[in-house]
Parts: sequence; C-alpha cells; structure tokens
Amino acid sequence: MGDDSHHGPEYYAELKKKINAVGWILIIGTVLTFIADLFDIGYYLGGFGWAILIAMFVALIKATGVVAVFMHLWWDAKYRTISITMICTFIFFAGMMGLTVAGERLDKPGMGEGFDERTGLPAQVADDDAGAEKDKKDE
Repeated sequence: MGDDSHHGPEYYAELKKKINAVGWILIIGTVLTFIADLFDIGYYLGGFGWAILIAMFVALIKATGVVAVFMHLWWDAKYRTISITMICTFIFFAGMMGLTVAGERLDKPGMGEGFDERTGLPAQVADDDAGAEKDKKDE
C-alpha cells in the first residue's frame, strides 16, 4: 500500500478548497448557460453564433477546472504532453464544428432566401413558423 504520511492535514484542507472551487465553477457555469439560453442571449448579441461562442467559453472554463483538479494537472510539473494533446483536440474540434456550420450555410436546392439572422434557421422555415403563428392569431 502507498505511504501517505507526507500529506498532512494542510494538504487535504487545500485539496478540499480546490475541489469546492471546481464545484462552484461547475454550478455557476451551468446556471449562466441556462440563463443565457432562457433569455435568448444570441438574439441580443446579433445571432446564434454568438450564443454558441459564449456557451463554448463557459464550457471551456468548466472543463479547465475539472481537468486541473480532478485529472491532477494542477500538480503536474510538465504540462507539455497534455498541453499538446488538448491543443490538438481543440483545433480538431473547432475545425469539425467550422465544417459543420459552413456546410449548413451553403446554398442548397430548396433553401430559398438563405438564413434568418435572428433565429439561424433557414428563411423558409422561419417564414413557415411566422405563418403558423399568424394563422393562430386569425382563428
């Protein structure tokens, strides 16, 4: 069995503070993401892309806290290997998301007018939704 005699009560008190800090980061980040979605923050910032950017920024902060404490990178002397791995993963993920978003923005047969800037949906779908709401008002 391992010898934990070199870890005193101060070590565990400090570790508990870090774990509690990550817990609060996760709770606050989740609440911020929920509030941003609840109030449709993308509409006020100028589009769906900004809402995604904010959500990804909050997710990055949450993931950094989890990786630093629960994957023990806080105490790692050499960040080289994990840093390169994380950077490559981020570049790959950003590239795949960029390709996905760019593919949806291309003009395709039957797309009509393009995209509604407010909702991010194809204009044809946005117009159909508006027409459905108008029909409900007329009844």
